[in-house]
Amino acid sequence: MADINEIKLRQIDLALLIVFSETMRHRKLTVVAERLGLTQSAISHSLKRLRRAFEDELFMRRPFGVEPTQRAMEIADRIERIIMLSREVVGDVQTFEPQTSTRVFRIAGADQQIALFAPLLIKSLRRVAPSIRLSFRPHMRDDALRALADGELDVAIGLQRAPSAEYIHRHLFDETYRVVARKGHAMIKRKLTLKTYLQLDHVLVSFGGDLRGIVDVSLTKLGKSRQVVASVPLFFPAFAVVAETDAVATVPTRIAERYCRHFGLLCHQPPVEVRSFSVHALWHRRNGNDLGLNWLVDRLAAVVDG
Repeated sequence: MADINEIKLRQIDLALLIVFSETMRHRKLTVVAERLGLTQSAISHSLKRLRRAFEDELFMRRPFGVEPTQRAMEIADRIERIIMLSREVVGDVQTFEPQTSTRVFRIAGADQQIALFAPLLIKSLRRVAPSIRLSFRPHMRDDALRALADGELDVAIGLQRAPSAEYIHRHLFDETYRVVARKGHAMIKRKLTLKTYLQLDHVLVSFGGDLRGIVDVSLTKLGKSRQVVASVPLFFPAFAVVAETDAVATVPTRIAERYCRHFGLLCHQPPVEVRSFSVHALWHRRNGNDLGLNWLVDRLAAVVDG
């Protein structure tokens, strides 16, 4: 490495760099120790040697684990390349065996993404990777990006593409909308018309409590408006409201069609054109060569297409 002189180079061995790599990835020394089969004392000793060699704290202790310094962030990619080259030299090709892996994958998304992916992914993994466990978390947008950067997440499912070269994204699917209403609704016949749609009460899903959404943008272009009587922050509460009232909700198609019957609802085609959107998987570039994570993203794409 060009950053350190010959004397410092003698202080570094591959085992130390692997400790550095695992600490960057997981940010919890207990997890690093478990993954490498070492004691926490051994991990702490390795980090001390790394700090002396690089003349930097590298990882600062925080309530949730450790946080990399700017210096650690700067050298992380180069250390990963050294590890990869070393594995190639000794023939230690990175492998991932889902059938025997005991890995825990941390996945974030809004409630509709978790409700859509969690049952499908868990069902799939129980067949092909029975010892893998999943931890779903409700991070979105900036919170998800921060958690990915901090190593608290493996992958985030959401609307945004990679905002910078620091992240990698994969398109999972394009989404449209359906209107959900309770069965036997007196005002809705076989086809939901725009006239009827505008006469109905509407419940809106808004994480920020807004009473105006993407449907209202489309209606405004037509010189029309609807009556939004309430907003709720999650989709299942919206379904519950629709099931118990004469209100309707315009929601993403996949979650609507998957859960309509659970709430006694019917799905209708929106009588107004609403812009579709794309859903992506997003992960940090430092994990770009993680075979396990790449496998998981493949499973995410497969279950939603299946």
